[in-house]
Amino acid sequence: MAPPPPPLPPATKPPPSQPFSPSTTATESASRHQPQHHRPAFTAFQQHYTPAKSLAPKPLTATFLAAPTPSKLPANIAASAETSRLQTELLQLHLLHRAGPAASAAWRVSAAGRLRARFDDLAAREAEVALRERGAVEAHNALALRDWGGLEEKLPVLDAVVSAVWSLGEPGGRFARLVRRFEKWAERVADAVAARSDSGARGGQEVVFVSELDAGWRDECEGLSRRLDECRRMLQGLDDGRDRDEAGAGAVGDPSSLEVVLGACRTLVHDMLAELEIMERMQREAVAQEDMWVRGRNRAWAVRDQDTETPRAGAIWRAFSGAGPGGQDARCAWS
Repeated sequence: MAPPPPPLPPATKPPPSQPFSPSTTATESASRHQPQHHRPAFTAFQQHYTPAKSLAPKPLTATFLAAPTPSKLPANIAASAETSRLQTELLQLHLLHRAGPAASAAWRVSAAGRLRARFDDLAAREAEVALRERGAVEAHNALALRDWGGLEEKLPVLDAVVSAVWSLGEPGGRFARLVRRFEKWAERVADAVAARSDSGARGGQEVVFVSELDAGWRDECEGLSRRLDECRRMLQGLDDGRDRDEAGAGAVGDPSSLEVVLGACRTLVHDMLAELEIMERMQREAVAQEDMWVRGRNRAWAVRDQDTETPRAGAIWRAFSGAGPGGQDARCAWS
């Protein structure tokens, strides 16, 4: 049978509320202003040394009881850090490689657009500058023709000179054929001189002679010289107006087209005449050297014949005795 429950405590009544009075308030304030009793001072005899408290969290009990796992060894920790670093770098490279083609294509499109715009700008500027330059050149050429004067008389002369110089100086013209013939003759002369040197060094008896150019080449050279000299005199009669420009409107920096044509014709005619003169001089010098070489060889052979005492043509008895034909010495020689 269960024991009976304990009796309930008697009900307490709340204290009756006291009425508020000024005397009660004064009593409470007086009690607050009364001096309080202080606790005695702490002495070293009552001091108890306790370990310093650490703010770090307390390690688990398993860390003291169980041995460290291989993954927590210093070497493994360093390897794990290196692996993490490599994985991070590999991830960055992968992201860079994945975004590379798109970035490269965008860069190429941007660069092509900028370069195309810059090229179009430069092309437009170049066309504008070329247009201005062409206008300035045309104005300069028109001024040069106006200052030249006498176009009705000078233009036919200039046309004749330019046509003659062009026909003579073209690759298949008379001057080119004349030069080719001279070059072949010069090669033969060089080969002959080299053959003489080789035969002299070997002591051979081969003799190679150098022949002068034929009369046809010399006649052609004289005809070209006369034609070019005539062109030079015609060009001297055509002034290019440079002195007039310098005395009148002032010197111009760039020459006009008329000055360029006349100057080129004068230079070409002068150079062709100089080349013809050089070829003629070389031909004369080669022939003169050939004559000197032949005379030297003749003298050398004459001296060699004298040194070897070659018998000369004459009476047979002179070879055996110096006496007269009826002398005793001759009979003795024959006996």
